[in-house]
Amino acid sequence: MPLTLRKQLKNHFLIGFVPFGAKFNDFIEPVLQDIKRLEKGLIMQTLNGNAFVIGSIGCVTADLPQGNDIADVKRHNAKYGCRSCNVPNDQYTNIDYNYIKNARFHQQTEKQFIEIKSQHSKIDRERLATKYGLLIEPGPFKMLKWDRHLQIPQDPYHSMAGKARTLLEVTFNIFNTNGENAFIEYWKNIEKPSHWYRMPNPVRYRQSFMFSDVLRLTMLMPFVLRRFLKPYHIKKEVLNNWNMEQNIKQNSAVLKLCTCWAIEAKVLKLAFSNTMTESVYQELQELLKREYEILIQFGYHISKANHARNFATLLNTAVGVKEMVHRIFKNMVPHMNCKVIELDLTKRYNTLQALRHLIDGWTDPRFSTRTNALNNINTDPILRTIFSGWYATESLSITINNQKNVEDERDDSITVCHDENFIDISFSNKWNNKKVRSMGLSKKLDADHPFFRDLYEAYTGFLDSKATLLNKNLEFYGSITYTVIKSNQDNIQIKLRVGDVVELCEETEGIAYAKIASIFRHQANNGKYYAFFSFNWFQATNTFDPVLECPLYNIQKPEESRWFQIFPINFINHIPYVHFVHNCTNICNVEHDETNRGYILNKFYYNAV
Repeated sequence: MPLTLRKQLKNHFLIGFVPFGAKFNDFIEPVLQDIKRLEKGLIMQTLNGNAFVIGSIGCVTADLPQGNDIADVKRHNAKYGCRSCNVPNDQYTNIDYNYIKNARFHQQTEKQFIEIKSQHSKIDRERLATKYGLLIEPGPFKMLKWDRHLQIPQDPYHSMAGKARTLLEVTFNIFNTNGENAFIEYWKNIEKPSHWYRMPNPVRYRQSFMFSDVLRLTMLMPFVLRRFLKPYHIKKEVLNNWNMEQNIKQNSAVLKLCTCWAIEAKVLKLAFSNTMTESVYQELQELLKREYEILIQFGYHISKANHARNFATLLNTAVGVKEMVHRIFKNMVPHMNCKVIELDLTKRYNTLQALRHLIDGWTDPRFSTRTNALNNINTDPILRTIFSGWYATESLSITINNQKNVEDERDDSITVCHDENFIDISFSNKWNNKKVRSMGLSKKLDADHPFFRDLYEAYTGFLDSKATLLNKNLEFYGSITYTVIKSNQDNIQIKLRVGDVVELCEETEGIAYAKIASIFRHQANNGKYYAFFSFNWFQATNTFDPVLECPLYNIQKPEESRWFQIFPINFINHIPYVHFVHNCTNICNVEHDETNRGYILNKFYYNAV
């Protein structure tokens, strides 16, 4: 199933909740019996007639220690507590350990279970189980056709994000009071993607962070540290220990810490890539080795590159989506009577699935016709978006925004696009005259201003309108939302704000980057309103930051007019996945030096779950 479909809640089917005090094996056994029947094949009734269906269990994702329990391997704190290989616990940090040569294989494990079972005394069975790192008896999954070591890989989401959380904890613990205060100040002011929700203070509230929060914080940590960190922000005893034990001088301590975070951020970016190639596998392997040299206690992550090859990407075996489903159910608990929680949660889930079943066009065989209420739900675009899509998309706020726009900020006139695939265009946060002037703009077109020239060129080049612009009035807004219709794909809902950075196709550079300087609409000669973006372009310098290894750019100066800046909204037909950070120098304090036009492309940025 494609990742886009796996992210939709309607494609996640709840088996049930394990009641408090119950055993997982007792709960899952009836389900496994049904899977066993499916392995032999079943005849099922479908809309197109009877069909013979055969299947089996696929990939099981579970965090420690449940994953080891399902794989019939001892817990991870045992001598042989890895369910993928036979590495002893005293070799976890040995980078030369050949985990492929010493891998666990299903057929060997089966023989070991037979040997354990053949022992006559309980002491002998426990001794052999300890020797092999296995449970005394295999669990209920033994009835299935499966490979316990291949089909239950370590969960990358918990292990990689958990590693990042531990690194965050270690980093914050080495700061002194001045370091903590400086971090908070720079964290508040660093450029963050506009669609991120506001995260609490990482120094004081990091223990309450979800893994998705940790991953987002990791994307920005190298840049925050690069901006402010000095040796006097680190505790003296820490610097002394580094100097005595690892011969790290004070002057190089900051550089090594920034490098460490840059490697960590890049590892996470590659680990959660949607697609992987052979070069990406190799790069991930090399980065994990470099990371190991810095973070020796986390050496077991070297095996992640092998898991990525087995399942195409680490994203395919991560439980990020299930983590968000779990979060939704946790939010429901305070609104229940807290007596039979598993039953209440199941009722809520079944109700939601039934609604989706009906909205998807299915009918109830008990009724000959659909009620008007169901027909109304199916035609309501807002409800259909909620019930048919995934509740944690980047564009969820768009549906809400369409309802909550302030009436005095909207005009009754409809805004259109010359491309018929761009629909439902709406604006919010209309700029007043003072705001427009503060941005160096005017609500009246001036024929001698480059803004007029670019707008005319946009009409001529993209809207095929070469007539003189009769209407001189402009309306500026802080944000815009619209829907892009894609053939054979789900519609894309886009929300953009002034200050967002977008990527566009350019004839000479291929992919070019620009910051949205303004969003406005103009009434054309045909009486229709059209929406436009005004861009400030980034120019590549073909150089890289020596520590972060991210490319450096210069943003267009206000007086520069060699590039056209105004384009219709159809130039952005996808949700942007790009992030830039100001390349601060000594002149920049908390606020940026506006004369410094340098920016860094954040190569660590990706869409965390």
